[in-house]
Amino acid sequence: MNDVQGPMVEVLYSCMGCGLKKRRVTVRERPAVQAVGEWINEMVMRYVGLDHMAMSPLCTHPKADLMLPYADHIGQARRQ
Repeated sequence: MNDVQGPMVEVLYSCMGCGLKKRRVTVRERPAVQAVGEWINEMVMRYVGLDHMAMSPLCTHPKADLMLPYADHIGQARRQ
């Protein structure tokens, strides 16, 4: 589903409207120079929205409950 290149990070979401629980979506990792809000709007909500529409096409709940990945910085994978 993803058409982006580069490091990826996994995001979980649930929907209170249709009952989807902890669906996994992989999105591009947030670059250090990109604001968290911009990254969420651009990458996360885009792919969460597409996945949710595919899984529950009749759900009209306006928002998904996001569970962002555990990271030192939101949207950036932890480095070992």
